[in-house]
Amino acid sequence: MALATVLVLIMLIIAAIMGIVFLIGLVLLIAGIVHKSRERNKGKKSPVVMIVTGAIMMVPSLLCVILLAIGIIGSERERRYWEQEADSVAELWKHVSVTDEKAADQALDALLQSADEGDKEAFAKNFADTLREDPEFDGMVDEFFREYPGGLADLKFKNDGMAGGGASNRGHTERHATTNYDTAFWGESYYIRLSFVYKNDDHPEEIGVTGFQVMNLGGYAEYHYDENGYENYHGDDDYLVCCIRTPDEVSARRVGGHAWRWRESDVEPLSLEDMKALLEDSFYLQDAINTGRIGQPNIEYHISNSTGIDYYYEITPDMTGSRYINISTSSDDRIIDAWLCTDEKRSVENIIEFRPKPENG
Repeated sequence: MALATVLVLIMLIIAAIMGIVFLIGLVLLIAGIVHKSRERNKGKKSPVVMIVTGAIMMVPSLLCVILLAIGIIGSERERRYWEQEADSVAELWKHVSVTDEKAADQALDALLQSADEGDKEAFAKNFADTLREDPEFDGMVDEFFREYPGGLADLKFKNDGMAGGGASNRGHTERHATTNYDTAFWGESYYIRLSFVYKNDDHPEEIGVTGFQVMNLGGYAEYHYDENGYENYHGDDDYLVCCIRTPDEVSARRVGGHAWRWRESDVEPLSLEDMKALLEDSFYLQDAINTGRIGQPNIEYHISNSTGIDYYYEITPDMTGSRYINISTSSDDRIIDAWLCTDEKRSVENIIEFRPKPENG
C-alpha cells in the first residue's frame, strides 16, 4: 500500500513535468505551423524543425496522461470492487487506502449495523486479527451483545474529536486513530469510543478495529468513576465493552458535556447570584458548606495526575435549562476558581476568578 502511494506521487510529479513539456511542445508546433505558412519562410528548415520538435515533445506527454488516466481509473475500480466485496472494514482497509475520518465512519457504521442486527460473526470480523486471536475475544463479544441496547445505528452521533498517529520507515507505513462520539435521544445519552488501525504495511494482521466501547449515561459514569469521584482503571482488557445502566442502578447526570456520578442534595439549589456571593465570602469550600446554605456537592471528581478536586453544584435553572457551578479546589479544600456550567458547556461564565496560593501557605 505504501509503495502504491509512492508510485502515485511519482506519477503525479512526472505528469506535472510532462505537462510543462507538452505546453512547450504545443507552442513550438503552433509556432512552426504559423511560420511555415508565411510566404517568406517557404523552403526554410526552421519551421519544419519546430513542428517536428514540438510533436516529439507532445507525444510522451500524451502517453503519460493516458497512462495516468488508466492508473486512476484502475485504482477507482479496485476501490469500488473492495467496497462491495469486503465483508468487514478490516478486509477493506487491507486493500484500499482511506483517511482516518473515512475509516472512523466506515467502522462505526459497520459495527452498529451488525450489532443492531444481532450478527456476532459480522461484528467480530471488523476487529483486527490479532484481537480475534485473543482467547477472551469471543466471550467479550457475547458479553457485549448481552448489554447492547439496540437501535443505535439509526441515531446521529456527534464526533467529539479524533486523535491519531503513525510511523513511516523506508516506505512502510502504520496509521491508527481513536475517536469519541456521543448523542442524546429521548432523554438518554450514549457515548462511543472507537480505536482502529487503518494502515499497516508490515503487519496487516493488526489492521482493523482495536477498541470499541458503547455506554449510556449511567454506564459511562459507573465504568469510569467510583462512588468517591476517582477514576477507575481497567488495564488493557477493556477494548470491547458495552455498559448500559438504568437510573435505578446508577445515579448519573450530564454536566458540561460529560457523564458524571450524581448525588442528590437535601438542600435546595441556590440562585446564581446567591452562590456567587457565598463563594466570594468563603476561602475553603467547607466554609461555604458550614453555612448550611449548600450541602455536599452533587458531583466530585479527583483530577487525574493532580492533587486538585473538581466539585459541581446544581443551581436554579434559567430559561435555557439546567445550570451548575464547577468549583475547583486544591488538595486542602481551598477554592481556586468557579465557573457556571450547563448540560453541554463546562465554562459558560467565570464567577470566581482564579485565586493564587497565598504566599504564607
